[in-house]
Amino acid sequence: YLWLATNGGMCRFDGEQFTTYTIQDGLPSNTITHLLEDQHGNIWITTREHGICRFDGNTFTTFTTRDGLGDNQAWVIFEDSTGNIWFGTDGGATQFDGKRFIHYDFKDHTSAPILVHDILEDKKGNIWFATREGVYQFDGTTFTHWTTQHGLPNNDARELEVAMYAAFVLLH
Repeated sequence: YLWLATNGGMCRFDGEQFTTYTIQDGLPSNTITHLLEDQHGNIWITTREHGICRFDGNTFTTFTTRDGLGDNQAWVIFEDSTGNIWFGTDGGATQFDGKRFIHYDFKDHTSAPILVHDILEDKKGNIWFATREGVYQFDGTTFTHWTTQHGLPNNDARELEVAMYAAFVLLH
């Protein structure tokens, strides 16, 4: 299937017709910001202001700040090589390890909430986060914060992409 995130719900295209899923079907919001199919076939859905949702093909399960999500406004989803699902929110990054949510707010580097635009894993297994406050690198234990002081042209990082031998950052 081809899955689409729209402001009118989530759509599935089977090659011939579209099937739309909305609040009436169990989504927490019709404003979908990102989709990801995980290694188990679940569709993960981020929404604007209503948390995240997992669709197993039959049932929608919603997760919010009450479940450990960093913020209910979520923008991006990424699955790492070990199967962890990462969410970029208006309040930092949240990791789902299959059982629980672990929130990282980056508050040791700034007092303001950090909006995460993009998440990526490099070839060494480091998880990278593009934020308005620069780029964060997580080695599984420690965060390293990269900013203009380290050579970035500005701190508003929007997108990450791994090239064959390096990680690249797109800044606006």
